[in-house]
Amino acid sequence: MAVKRNEKPRVGRDGYYYFDYNFGAKWAVKTDTGIAYYEIIECIYRDEQQTYTVRVCTETFDTYREMSLARLRYIFTTAQEIAELNEGTPEELPVTKGEVELYYKRIVDMRKKRRREVNGKLKDDKDYQKLLDEEQKLSPKWAQAIANESADESALEERINEISKKKLEIMDKLGVRPADLKVPETCEICADKGITGKGQICACALKRSAAIKAYCAAERLVEKRKEELLNGKGENE
Repeated sequence: MAVKRNEKPRVGRDGYYYFDYNFGAKWAVKTDTGIAYYEIIECIYRDEQQTYTVRVCTETFDTYREMSLARLRYIFTTAQEIAELNEGTPEELPVTKGEVELYYKRIVDMRKKRRREVNGKLKDDKDYQKLLDEEQKLSPKWAQAIANESADESALEERINEISKKKLEIMDKLGVRPADLKVPETCEICADKGITGKGQICACALKRSAAIKAYCAAERLVEKRKEELLNGKGENE
């Protein structure tokens, strides 16, 4: 079974991925058999491959065909003459597996880095650690007092609330958010990889596809700018 070659999509000026051929684009193509008119009716992204529904018109027939990107390229590059009649409208690709994998890897890496930074700050703060130790000792006593309806319940609750307030004050001073201490939810299907075990884009990634595409587009623009600066420096030297 032949392995499909992943096509590198066209990158727009905004950094987003686009279909190589625009929706509504139309050409007059001259071949040995005469002139045929090709018009992109639909852009399809299936199995990481671009496919197009193309209207093909000649003097003898008018039909619709589904063509791969490679097929369209071959027709246009081997034509005797080709004239663009309508440039059409650029259409964004749906989120790709490569984008999903990059986004999730960065998100998980940043999450781990943030937790290391936060834990380091709190571990180095002696006042926070004292409060944490006291809280851990009082919590089981408070639970027991509640269960036994003890008179100590109110006093223990009041002290634990004081501890919580002081901990938040220290965290605010250190630039630590309460959310930083929460264990993040992990997708049960993809384990926060964005791709399922069957190699499909996970539903959790599809829900945030707009954010993934925006993130990856920004990354491409940064890389492009770096290349431009590097090339410019090389030309001046």
